[in-house]
Amino acid sequence: MKDYNILYVDDERANLNSLKSLFRRKFNIITATSGLQGLELLEEHSIQLIIADQRMPLMTGIEFLKKVKEKWPDIKLILLTGYYDNQVVKEAVNEVGIYWYMNKPFENEKLELVIQKGLEVFKTIELLKDSEEKFKGVFNSMADVFIRRNMNGIGIMISPSVYDVMGYRPEEIIGQSVSKFFIDPKAPDEIMKSLLENKGVQTFESDIFKKDGSIITISSNSK
Repeated sequence: MKDYNILYVDDERANLNSLKSLFRRKFNIITATSGLQGLELLEEHSIQLIIADQRMPLMTGIEFLKKVKEKWPDIKLILLTGYYDNQVVKEAVNEVGIYWYMNKPFENEKLELVIQKGLEVFKTIELLKDSEEKFKGVFNSMADVFIRRNMNGIGIMISPSVYDVMGYRPEEIIGQSVSKFFIDPKAPDEIMKSLLENKGVQTFESDIFKKDGSIITISSNSK
């Protein structure tokens, strides 16, 4: 977990030094004595998780985390407080969307586990985003037409290549019943039936209308 940066914000230097010393071999911790300094450090460093004390002068932990959420929504947030306040907890969860709330004094082992889990969630989300970006690249550049429909036969995802094949732009088909583009409107149902029975369809030929009214034959592969 040394590849990730944790920002700990607390107006008491003793708390900052204590936590940094406690986890120095496990996590890379950057400290700030105020919410304002924390925001400045966020501009300078790549931060994946923040631990913030609630009771701080000028800017409370909640106020600080709200500002963080507006500009860096993916960072995992942990709020610490020495005084339980139900309203603060509700605000932290509902308005800020914090990852975890913990009372002080905290158990070292529990906080370590929470930090580890928070960083694991951050890493998982980053990997998913990377995977989605790669998929978008392939999706937008494919020559064949990719169409995803729901169980009601409505198009919900269509590759840009549909324009070259049918003359329609994706937004003209999304939200429409796919069957309306087939000469035989029952063809999509036959594909769906085969999907349910065989888990896939290979080279299913059918005729469809292009936007200009002409007809072309397509070969469908579905799963």
